[in-house]
Amino acid sequence: MVLPTRLIWASIITILGMTQVGCLFPETVNKPLQTHQPNRGYRFANLDAGPKNTDETFICLTLSGGGTRAAAFAYGVMQGLRDMPAPGEASVSSNRKMLDEVDIISSVSGGSFAAMGYGIWRDDFFNGRFETRFLDLNLNTELIRIMLNPINALRLPFVVLDRIDVVASYYDERIFDQQSYADLISQNERPFIVINSTNLATSQRVEFTQDDFDLLGSDLGSVPVGWSVAASSAFPVVFSPLRLKYHEAPSGMHVIHDHMMRADESPLDTRLQRWARHVATREPAGREGHYELDQVHHKYLYLADGGLVDNLGLTHVIDSYQRGDIRRLIDAGKIKRLIVISVDAGVEKQTGIEQQTVSPGIFMQAFQAGSIGVDNHSASLVRIMNHLMHEEPRIHADAAAAVRETCPDAESQFMNGRPSVERHFVHIGFHQVENRVDRERFYRMKTSLFLPKGQVDELVTLGSRLVRETLASRGLAPK
Repeated sequence: MVLPTRLIWASIITILGMTQVGCLFPETVNKPLQTHQPNRGYRFANLDAGPKNTDETFICLTLSGGGTRAAAFAYGVMQGLRDMPAPGEASVSSNRKMLDEVDIISSVSGGSFAAMGYGIWRDDFFNGRFETRFLDLNLNTELIRIMLNPINALRLPFVVLDRIDVVASYYDERIFDQQSYADLISQNERPFIVINSTNLATSQRVEFTQDDFDLLGSDLGSVPVGWSVAASSAFPVVFSPLRLKYHEAPSGMHVIHDHMMRADESPLDTRLQRWARHVATREPAGREGHYELDQVHHKYLYLADGGLVDNLGLTHVIDSYQRGDIRRLIDAGKIKRLIVISVDAGVEKQTGIEQQTVSPGIFMQAFQAGSIGVDNHSASLVRIMNHLMHEEPRIHADAAAAVRETCPDAESQFMNGRPSVERHFVHIGFHQVENRVDRERFYRMKTSLFLPKGQVDELVTLGSRLVRETLASRGLAPK
């Protein structure tokens, strides 16, 4: 018997409505926090250094955005670090490598695939897994395929399922083996993987760490790592922002209130204090007078590509150096050598605007307007890092010399509390390629989610070579 066309479509719509009604507003992946435990969860302070890691040499690795190009370049740098002995005499007898001494990896967008791949797989990261799971994969084609899947094609317009959810689920299953932050926590070992994204409501950086998720009243351990990478690489328009839910804080937890109180005490707000002020009630609530989450105006957090506010991943390191975990270790006298390695797969503008006899078109104007801030901010972050690591120590040394010359007895008091730390900032990027033709060729490689294998291999080889040569020139690796 042949059913009438109208009846067939009515049946399909009815079935979809019955089976997918729960997806009309998809459930967010971040679960509520049951109890607030500052000494637990994914925080730097809660991770062991590891058997081959010493605080004495402290290495921060930052991985930029730039799609597969950035991921392949970062992979090459990490291979180079894996093959280089760590600085210091003890490294010879203990067989420690530079990668063993990496304590923090801060990443955005394309770099987050490499950062999380190493965080989850560790040694297996280099045994072909990252190549087969990501670098060899044509993600452009794969994502188009899953978007055009008849099931998703019907669900997307019918149930308002955000397309980033489909992408995040694919990353979770196909690339990261359905591993969650609970699995990352169970490793209990550095490096601390900081995946960065952008809060669309505030234009501020959001980290996938438990300190940030405390403000969401949420347990980061419940989140699949693939979803954090999807948020970090959710370039606007191409992908919809990733949605997370603000949960009511568990009983006895007053993180928002505590941040608000600290913000009132200091004119220099931290990133978390500014976020707390954004989501807090206007007045303290309840008998105890605590600031709480304003649940009427703040129900969901929408996250986009981390490169919108920092395409190098350097801001986390800068914050940590100025008044975070790195600063605490320095003040405690534990860090003797601090090395920050920034892996930059950024583009060099070659738009051809200055060759045109007519004004740039609307699309070129929109592209330029959207990227000007990102490019300038990246250059500013490099200058800030250079100042903190190289200029600031010289300023203190010059000041100490001036004090010694005018008032010798005051020198020790002036330098008191300033532990001596050897500092190095290394900026690895295509700008280091000497041959102009080769340099421009690397810059012209696409920042999409797929590159031909030949280009991937070139990027991996270049990253490994540049990090070896640059560290050797600083006396941090054998020549």
